[in-house]
Amino acid sequence: MAILATGTILLGLNKLIDIVGIIGSMVILLTIFIAIAVIFKNPTGIVEGDTVVGSLEMYRASSNWWKSSILYVGLNVLGLASFIPSLGQLHKNKRELISASVLGPVLFVGALVLVSLALLSDITTVYIAAIPILTLAASVSPLCKTIFASIIFLGIYTSSTSLLWIVVARFSEEKTNKYTILTLLLGIAEYLGGNILPFAKHVNIIYPTVGYAGSLVLIGIIIKDVRVKFFN
Repeated sequence: MAILATGTILLGLNKLIDIVGIIGSMVILLTIFIAIAVIFKNPTGIVEGDTVVGSLEMYRASSNWWKSSILYVGLNVLGLASFIPSLGQLHKNKRELISASVLGPVLFVGALVLVSLALLSDITTVYIAAIPILTLAASVSPLCKTIFASIIFLGIYTSSTSLLWIVVARFSEEKTNKYTILTLLLGIAEYLGGNILPFAKHVNIIYPTVGYAGSLVLIGIIIKDVRVKFFN
């Protein structure tokens, strides 16, 4: 994975966008399909899961739902804060940018709700799984599990590649020696860091931490927008 991510970054932003766009769409569509299939398979499971989820011992981002929600927003803000502006510079059509800015979050939240309900409907099974959505895929069919396992691998690839590019692009210009060296060094760090802890524990530490940092970034963005709009 580290080799794939590093190699992709060395190809530049345009190639990254093409790859992420194709794989990301596959991940989203299959995830939604699995979520809908699980919900229809056990429609009463959502109510049953809601009654037991609070008593289960599992990894949590925080001690309550509203704080977890804030951390999740911060997680996404920090992940996209550098990538989205660079992506926007490649599109000169203002109408397209506005449409994507509105439609993208709406569709994302809709898909997130479906996945959350699907997880809740089978919470007694998935709460101990390192990759819960893969467990749901297995409950749909063995073939679905095999296909989705491959898609998850590709999804991790797109995420790690995008996040690696965000860091590299902040400190160097594409196609320069500094860009190449920094990409290779961070690729090695990515490989070593990814093998320190079990996957589930790794995610449980990194995601909330990034969420806190992203929340601070979001506050800064809001303050800057207010200053530009009302005080300049």
